[in-house]
Amino acid sequence: MKLLKMLAGRRFQRRLNTVLIVLVVLLAAMVSTRYKIEADWTYDNRNTLTEGSRRQLAAMPDAIRVLVFDYPNSETRGEVQALVARYQRVKKNLSLEFIDPGAEPIKARSYKISRPGVAVLEYQGRHETLEQLGEAEIAASLQRLADAGERYVLFLQGHGERSITPGPGATQYDLTLLAEALGEKGLKVLPLNLLTTPKIPDNTSALVIASSTQALLDGEIATIRGYVERGGNLLWLTDPDYPAGLEPLAHSLGIHWLNGTVIFANYAAVGSPSPAVFLAASYPPNPITGSSAGQFAKITSFPLTRALEFDTPALPKAAGWTYAPIIETQADAWLETGSIDGEVAFDKDVDRRGPLTIGLSMSRELPAAG
Repeated sequence: MKLLKMLAGRRFQRRLNTVLIVLVVLLAAMVSTRYKIEADWTYDNRNTLTEGSRRQLAAMPDAIRVLVFDYPNSETRGEVQALVARYQRVKKNLSLEFIDPGAEPIKARSYKISRPGVAVLEYQGRHETLEQLGEAEIAASLQRLADAGERYVLFLQGHGERSITPGPGATQYDLTLLAEALGEKGLKVLPLNLLTTPKIPDNTSALVIASSTQALLDGEIATIRGYVERGGNLLWLTDPDYPAGLEPLAHSLGIHWLNGTVIFANYAAVGSPSPAVFLAASYPPNPITGSSAGQFAKITSFPLTRALEFDTPALPKAAGWTYAPIIETQADAWLETGSIDGEVAFDKDVDRRGPLTIGLSMSRELPAAG
């Protein structure tokens, strides 16, 4: 996979890491889709928990710790205390602790806290980090923490995919940090080679195809298609150099990757090192994350991004699927089909204007088991 030399080094590493925020959220949400989250936002019930939250707490007999990393003079402490008090009235062994990240930097680093206002929920030795603290976010986190069953996220290997294993040969483009973050959420992260394991295990919560650089065999594609058809979760990541051999899988899903690299038009104004690093500041509502626009608290960056299309006259929807963009570009972005070395400019004859979809979710209702 070709990456611009100007993106190498610490600055690109920081930008690459921001992509992991989105990936962790997506994978955590994907493996939790079997749960139903209930939230009541009415004025009359603002001081009580919803019935769904009460049932969730009743299913968790052990102690729950809520750690909030914030400064002593924070104006939001009162709001946090009021929110957590609603849980404490229902569950007596739920505790709240405020931690000053300035006074306890080692503890903050041990939880990988990067800014004040972040909360951590702990249960039975597992923990989750919440960038925002509200009943909906707490409900989703508690549901995942309560699930003590082993949940596996498998990363396809054997075709030049990005590695999830740290070691001497690891590069800044690998996904070792993502694997580590998922492990902290209680997920078991393992590689999967379909040549040695020709069947995707039934206890797989999600399969990840992370930028394959070599074509898959027909039998491997058939195995993945069968897994998806049975209701398996798939996270598919790709780079602009899209390899031949995966088109049958994309076609079966009713999607098509467009040739070219997404250009962030305002890169010079914001000080980005390259127009090929797309910066996203808001996100459309999406059923996978249950988010509203702008859910993520941080700007996220996507180096060397490819766009995809779906539900067009030439590309009808795959039967039974509902499509929803996760990440879209602004109207002034475009898909550059030429070289991205040096200056780039939109060419109306060969390039495509935004908005462009660079992240897409697909969901469907599965028939009830007979």
